[in-house]
Amino acid sequence: MVRVELVPFGGECGYDLLVLDSRATVGDYLRAMELLSAEPRLARRRNPGGACYGCPRCCAERIPLTSIDALRLGERSAGGGKAAGTGPEAGRGRGGLSEGRFRPEKAGEPAAGETAGRALKAVRAYGWVGVWGRAVDITLRRGEEGECVLLDRQAGLCRRYDLRPLVCRTYLCSPVTRRARRLRETLVNLGQDELVRLLLECAGPEGFPINEADAPDLRPEDWTDKNAFSGKTDYGQVLLREVLPARLWQEVYRPSAGS
Repeated sequence: MVRVELVPFGGECGYDLLVLDSRATVGDYLRAMELLSAEPRLARRRNPGGACYGCPRCCAERIPLTSIDALRLGERSAGGGKAAGTGPEAGRGRGGLSEGRFRPEKAGEPAAGETAGRALKAVRAYGWVGVWGRAVDITLRRGEEGECVLLDRQAGLCRRYDLRPLVCRTYLCSPVTRRARRLRETLVNLGQDELVRLLLECAGPEGFPINEADAPDLRPEDWTDKNAFSGKTDYGQVLLREVLPARLWQEVYRPSAGS
């Protein structure tokens, strides 16, 4: 349903991406990208001649979370406890830190919805939330060495490898076409928009978890619109054609016979 093609980039081997079936999902995209990660002909600009598996060179970068990333992590986290290195000191170099803020349950107050509550649990355990004015960014926290809190440095692998976020599963330090890059960015951005909406649904603006802020002006009305990620708990439920803008869909969609 999704095909990844190797293409030349000035002497290096990069990749392009095409959607062959209108029923293709984000799950199909993830499977195609994970197969591509084992392709030996691809240029690895950060690890020349090496492979992705066991290489942690991208684990010190911003790792945004989508709603489905958080739901998967929340389902498997042990009681929502904090992972090692997730305290405020983990944000070395980020500045403007504050403790995460959470609204306590009140007597007689209905419990948060299971889905939204699971997302909040994951963000509390593993996430880092920044609010700048009306903009919100939710990422995995970094440990004292500036690397992702889920990184096992000795193994060079994620401690939750089977649950690693979409951005991790789809990043390759290889040349990539503009449309393939835009597809990935669109998925990450819409997925994070849905995560913000879920957190506001669960905690409200008063209990919204914030680790870093500059003149925060969080407005729930900015996050009321649902999108293709809303109500979905698995990437296999999210249709690519419902995520991508019409113009980008036209660029990547190449229907095969019978699709």
